[in-house]
Amino acid sequence: MVADRRLRTDLTFPFNLFVFLDLYGLRIDVRLEEITRIERGRRLLIGETVTVRWSDDQAYEFRVRQPDALIQALGPSGRIRAEVRTGM
Repeated sequence: MVADRRLRTDLTFPFNLFVFLDLYGLRIDVRLEEITRIERGRRLLIGETVTVRWSDDQAYEFRVRQPDALIQALGPSGRIRAEVRTGM
């Protein structure tokens, strides 16, 4: 979800009941200003993906129905342009 100038992910019931899943980095809460790079790619058997990077070593890969809409929501001013990855 992109709202209030933040990118957030969460789990749905019943998975949100398992606190230990936080150890795997499934929940994120990042300010849009912290995002440094957006990559658009394609993976075998998965399809089109959008990878969002912030800080030096943190990233999250999304598989969404409308990647253009996610990219637009993450960088509405065009501050960050999505790069296209090839060879995945």
